[in-house]
Amino acid sequence: MRPTFVVGALALCAGCGSDPSPFVPEDVTRTDAGLPAYDGALSDRATPDRPPVDVLDLTDVAPLEDAPASDVVCAPMLGTTVTFGLDGGLVPFVERFILAPAATFRAERRSGGAMGTVAAMCETTLPGCNTADMVDVGELNAALGARDVQIALGAARGMPGMQMLYGTDPRPMDGTVFAIEADGARLFVGAPCRAGMMTGCLATPVGVQRLVDVLTALRDQELQRAACMTFRTR
Repeated sequence: MRPTFVVGALALCAGCGSDPSPFVPEDVTRTDAGLPAYDGALSDRATPDRPPVDVLDLTDVAPLEDAPASDVVCAPMLGTTVTFGLDGGLVPFVERFILAPAATFRAERRSGGAMGTVAAMCETTLPGCNTADMVDVGELNAALGARDVQIALGAARGMPGMQMLYGTDPRPMDGTVFAIEADGARLFVGAPCRAGMMTGCLATPVGVQRLVDVLTALRDQELQRAACMTFRTR
């Protein structure tokens, strides 16, 4: 199957015939609503003693855990620049987080929008491979290299200027989406698809949600370091 592009409420498929469905592994089951039953979503199915739910939560992934060192093949440096953060919402400033080779984390807070004046900034070095109880450069590279993520980035690069949106977009109601930019591609991850939606909502693949979780945990971790104390208190 081929990836689907979602722009607003329209689903566009590059090189597709009549099948605009996103990539779903052959062995993945589907919910009663016809959506991929990623990672336990079948628990949302209605049963005789439980009515159907309105939201199918397809984005729950296992908590981040350190893998044994012997099981980790670690790339000790980042190979590309990644920018991420929340997009949208009625906020007086914009926060963006940049990961750059070899292993740099930088937080920026800008007033007046993404191109506004830098009001606060801090920079740290990412923990090295197999650092216990921390999100490290090896875990970040593994999340970026996941098949779901590479498929999504490749799809986004194939449609310059268009938004690759997973889930629903609450920005018109002053909500936010999680934005990820890497290698010239931009992904947006919004709220979970709702049962019965007629807009062609594209469910978030497990690998993409894993990347969101890793980036969120990394952001929270690095902002607690001494170098970012001023950033936190402004």
